[in-house]
Amino acid sequence: MELFARGLLLRNCGRFLHVASDFGSDYKTLPFLSSEMLYAGLSRERSRVPRQTLTAMNDYDFFNDFRVQEWPVWFIPAMLVDENGQVLPKSRRDTDTHLFNSLKEGEPGIQDDSRYPKFGSMETILPDRRFQTITISPIADFISQFEQGQVFWMGKKRTMFQIEVLTEIIATQSTEGDCTTPFLQVSLSNVTKFKALEILTGTQRYLVMRGNTESTEYWQFRFKTTSWLTQVAIPAFAIAEFLFAYERH
Repeated sequence: MELFARGLLLRNCGRFLHVASDFGSDYKTLPFLSSEMLYAGLSRERSRVPRQTLTAMNDYDFFNDFRVQEWPVWFIPAMLVDENGQVLPKSRRDTDTHLFNSLKEGEPGIQDDSRYPKFGSMETILPDRRFQTITISPIADFISQFEQGQVFWMGKKRTMFQIEVLTEIIATQSTEGDCTTPFLQVSLSNVTKFKALEILTGTQRYLVMRGNTESTEYWQFRFKTTSWLTQVAIPAFAIAEFLFAYERH
């Protein structure tokens, strides 16, 4: 199968929060944008299926909430990177934590059964940081629509992100063999497909990890127009849900 790919370098124009944990209303943030977050934001939710909010929260299924066959584009997670495209860990240089305590309540600082926290702390990624991702599609026209300077809203807090740099569009056929991947969202069932790996973080649904795979189907994309992105291997199992949702229609 032939796939097209393009590298994107995104800039967050405001503080960004991707909730990693909530222990006693102490919010921690993850240093990446998930594939689903990128799809919803960069598609401007044009393929979203209307559903009641509470129903969608209680019965989460991204590929039922979005008709990806109508906008067949996918993304690997966008990682926080430095000026050379190297993935950064969270640090005090890139994040800040502020305290909050609601003064609108009758008893400020007293937590109750309300869904909204009254006190705690919130860690955010500071503005003007860079996030690197790869967008892929079986149809080149869809990823050719991205342009330098475009602005999108991302995440539940609707942080503004801007496309700062784009690569050329590369086309390649899949091949079989082992490969070295960038950071990807990998389900627990697919961890055994790696013979060596590095885990950045995890959520309830996936791990964010990179490494060397066992023999598998993958696409190798080689970029020539930027110094921060040269070549990327994406195994089929890392984008299987997207491909299945696209092909079943």
